[in-house]
Amino acid sequence: MASKSVTVERKLMDYITKKYRKPPHEIIASPQFNWVPEKVEQRRKTEKRLFQILNQLPHWGIGRLFVSISQPLNFWKVTRVSVDHESSEMDCGYAWGILTEDGYSVGYEKEMPFVNESCWRLIPKHEESRFLNYRPKSKTTHEVPLYIPVPPLLAVMDKEAHPEMETDDKEPMVRLLIERNKKKSGRQRHPDGTLV
Repeated sequence: MASKSVTVERKLMDYITKKYRKPPHEIIASPQFNWVPEKVEQRRKTEKRLFQILNQLPHWGIGRLFVSISQPLNFWKVTRVSVDHESSEMDCGYAWGILTEDGYSVGYEKEMPFVNESCWRLIPKHEESRFLNYRPKSKTTHEVPLYIPVPPLLAVMDKEAHPEMETDDKEPMVRLLIERNKKKSGRQRHPDGTLV
């Protein structure tokens, strides 16, 4: 009977630990987190964690811009902060913000990664406009046709598979699908000239 209660307790504790994360100050104090290479140890002495900066700012730095050393071209605008009140100096927690990557804003709030790593810098107020007004140079785009002729082998295989289909005088065409997003340079036009 005792073994059943032990397994039930173990399952319950597993469920609780999955549902509720450990407080950040406990994660940082754990021995796995404290074992770091020398370069990271030197960086910890010179750089600051995000909450070491946020706890010195009014309103916990909401609305301010921060940049990570590992991603100098990308910056975060802090929108929401959840402080771990159990830590002694309140220098741990979770933060959310809007990421601007290569001059393009993501447009929605995300949890900021590596907030408890020593790699954050506050962007001074007088430099914020330079970061916010930055527009990347437009990439050279090349046009890709919307339709291309069907490859000859595929056309022969199609005729053999469907001999009852009528043959037109027009050359059979296949729609060419390309991935479209802000980082790709290919563009396509409809026959009337409008961009896809």
